[in-house]
Amino acid sequence: SLSLSLSLSLSPPPPPPPLTEIEDMSPRQSRVFTADTMQRVSCMAPRGKPQPEREGVRVPTEGRVYQEGSELVFSPTEQGDSGSYTCVAQNKAGRKTQELTFTVATAPVWVTKPQDSYLEEGRPGYLHCHAQATPEPEVTWHRNSILVMPEDPRFTVFPNGTLRINNVEVYDGQMYACVSRTEGGKLSGNARVYVLEKLKFTPTPQPSQCLELDKEVNIQCSATGRETPIIKWTKADGGELLPHVEMRNSQLHFTKVTRSDAGNYTCIASNSLQGEIRAMVGLTVAVYIRFKLEPENTTVYQGHTAILHCQATADPEPRVQWMVKDKVLDTSRRRFQLMVNGSLVITDVTTDDTGKYTCIAGNSCSISDRVAQLYVVEKPVQTLVDHEEKAPYKMIQTIGLSVGAAVAYIIVVLGLMFYCKKRRNAKRLQKGQEGEEPEMECLNSELGGIGCVCVGGGGIHKWLVCINTLTKTTTKVFACKLKF
Repeated sequence: SLSLSLSLSLSPPPPPPPLTEIEDMSPRQSRVFTADTMQRVSCMAPRGKPQPEREGVRVPTEGRVYQEGSELVFSPTEQGDSGSYTCVAQNKAGRKTQELTFTVATAPVWVTKPQDSYLEEGRPGYLHCHAQATPEPEVTWHRNSILVMPEDPRFTVFPNGTLRINNVEVYDGQMYACVSRTEGGKLSGNARVYVLEKLKFTPTPQPSQCLELDKEVNIQCSATGRETPIIKWTKADGGELLPHVEMRNSQLHFTKVTRSDAGNYTCIASNSLQGEIRAMVGLTVAVYIRFKLEPENTTVYQGHTAILHCQATADPEPRVQWMVKDKVLDTSRRRFQLMVNGSLVITDVTTDDTGKYTCIAGNSCSISDRVAQLYVVEKPVQTLVDHEEKAPYKMIQTIGLSVGAAVAYIIVVLGLMFYCKKRRNAKRLQKGQEGEEPEMECLNSELGGIGCVCVGGGGIHKWLVCINTLTKTTTKVFACKLKF
């Protein structure tokens, strides 16, 4: 017989290798120290498995600069200590480093100190402030103790500390101060700026000006420079000034403006240091705005037409424009019509049209305005009954007055006729008893003489001859008729 036996032996697997890792160290750092001070810099080991070992920086363990545990010690700092230092940490997972840059700051020392300067107006001007230090010093400028801001467009500060005034003005003549600063110390310096004024007009005369006809007018021209300039006026065409035009200090004086004063004139300013400058002025003689008809406050019923008159005269011919409630009138609106003479017509007015209306008249030499208020009110409502009741009364009243006047006139006429007839009869009887000539009645009662008699002619018509007892003259006046 054959027998077979097998045996199997099982053993646990070997343990896995331990997990290893290391974290990154802090990024690069920079530090600035002042000279002659005690400083300590730590290098913290990163976390990891196993715990990383710090190799540290390779510096002595004693002396002025040495390693003490995880710290790098400067005792004291010197300018030569500036540089880069590396801290190294490692374990089985790898190796990590951290770089540190140290700078030992020193106090600035002057290379170019600010100095008093004479700068020309209208040109760039420079003030220098150059100092040397580690690190490069920061420079700031003050003008009359007020910081010059980097964003100020009038100034530019260069990296070396120089200040540029981009365009020197008269008011830049001030005290300036610069400060050069590091962590190791600072320097300051002052400089006064004197501005050399250029020869210039103050202000430049307007190239086109107007003279009001028949008025007394002065045209100004003034200038300044390093030396007080002399002012002179001439006609641009070289002609002489008219007798009524004269120089008064720096002014061109017109006693009474005439049409012939129009033209081009030149103002000349000069001094012995800077030469001369010229400004030409064109003068126009004009009649200034005058209103022939001004707008008046107006009240109009709603739905009616409003007319605001405005007529102006001037030379050159004025242009008229209206403003409604402080806004320029839109003449494209159908209800508003601007007439040729300047008047404004508003049709079918509404209460919204109530407000202030301003008439503005102007030309190239003058402008003037007048204001009026427009009030739009609702039209009162009258009933038909009231109208019908009042109409007969008014008609009776009118007829009564007319009849009364006619009756009074007839009575007066009849009374006068009766009075005249009675008087004539009385005179006729009196003359018939005395045997006198029949009375003569002149057809025209206004006689210019004294004592009249009828002569010539036939029948009852004769000529009336009047004798003036004062001048002893006779006049044949009018035809007369005998009255019996």
